Amino acid sequence: LEQQVILLGYQENVEVFLKAADCFILPSRQEGLPVALLEAMREGLPIIASKIRGSRELVEGEAVLVAAEKKEQYADAMEKIMRMGRKRRKYSRLNDYSESYVTEQMQRIYREIVE
Repeated sequence: LEQQVILLGYQENVEVFLKAADCFILPSRQEGLPVALLEAMREGLPIIASKIRGSRELVEGEAVLVAAEKKEQYADAMEKIMRMGRKRRKYSRLNDYSESYVTEQMQRIYREIVE
């Protein structure tokens, strides 16, 4: 585990780490108001959290919730989030709304009107 995980201790610049993350996992067994979860939500991260008081109320259907004691459910939840991400990427390729694409399409339309 030491080769794969670095425990950094207390950090004041959490948003830097959250911006670099692909998802957020909160496997707590007990929380009051999970501030870390609020911070992850603010960054728009996909969330996997234990189905406990505090987390349940905050996410309201916007996360994958699992039983805190069922470790295998976290792997299943991660696979579910990965499938959702692949589906979203596929959809975004089919419906490209980037600024460059929209500009190109608008120019094409204006050229057709002028001609």
